[in-house]
Amino acid sequence: MSTAAQAWYDAAADRAGLTRRQLLVWAGDRVAGGLPVFVEAARWYLDGPLDPDGLARAFAAAVASADALRMTVDEKEGWPMCRALGGDLPEAAVVDLARHAWPRRAVDELGEAVVAACAPGRALLAAAVARLGTDRHVLVLAQHQMVSDA
Repeated sequence: MSTAAQAWYDAAADRAGLTRRQLLVWAGDRVAGGLPVFVEAARWYLDGPLDPDGLARAFAAAVASADALRMTVDEKEGWPMCRALGGDLPEAAVVDLARHAWPRRAVDELGEAVVAACAPGRALLAAAVARLGTDRHVLVLAQHQMVSDA
């Protein structure tokens, strides 16, 4: 990249309150037209006793304690503007799928909902914990690459 291009990206990123990589991810996200191509998701199946509400509270406390986890990116006059979410913080949804007729399908749908919750203008981090049985749970976590990679 030329020196002039680097200077432009640095100035644009600085204006937006983003790093250069975050600016590039934001631009790619715009090109993707709302598809969650920059959202990464993972699932962890947890066996043994678990307090799902306690896990949700721990997630909320972690998010509240770190600006990077509360960030979002709005758009103003065609430019990204980074800001920390105020009272509208992401929370881990707690759902009970123990009696669901198709729990695997329900976990897939829960994962899709968590991924869909991550988008510029909204939270860039989302989570859900689902009870599958007495001592069987799944934790679903999704994060936009503006939080994790850039």
